[in-house]
Amino acid sequence: MSTGVSSKQVSTGPNRSRRQSLKRLSQASNEPSQVRLRLHALALHSFNGPSAYIGVTGRVVDLCKPTQRKYETAVSVIMGRNIDAVVVDEEKTAIECIERAGQATLLPLDTISAKPVNDKFRSFAKGARLAVNVIQYEPGVERAMNHACGNALVCDTMEVAKYTCWEKGQEVEAVTLEGTIIHKGGLMTGG
Repeated sequence: MSTGVSSKQVSTGPNRSRRQSLKRLSQASNEPSQVRLRLHALALHSFNGPSAYIGVTGRVVDLCKPTQRKYETAVSVIMGRNIDAVVVDEEKTAIECIERAGQATLLPLDTISAKPVNDKFRSFAKGARLAVNVIQYEPGVERAMNHACGNALVCDTMEVAKYTCWEKGQEVEAVTLEGTIIHKGGLMTGG
């Protein structure tokens, strides 16, 4: 596949420093903090022209933005372990990234399972909205965002979250703007 870049362009300027950075990253230890740094760099390098990691789109946290600042905490809680996951174009790219960067969470767009959003939650209760509806992202990463958010709801208040899960008995994760999670079975997580 042609990238339209000559070999002269690849060996000079920012591409040279990128190659040097990638070399240092590949030599770093496999400590969890080092793995996270390497994956972050891997995702960042994919945005700056030709790279050794073609097909890497970026980290979930870097690919979306809450529509309003007040949703930041709730969205972070909902995305949980997926917030640092790296979105890639296909399973083959994910395997290559793991081989180069070590342990990581990768979301290959061609194979990731994302349950369809349940439309009844789009207007279920006043003050509750689907998490996927309070973030902005490019259409090409929609499957990854649906996977990360699922049918979780962002609720304006604790009362709205309790109403949704306990009074209406909905099997859904309801997260308040402050980050408290309300579960149907009576469990609350926060702090």
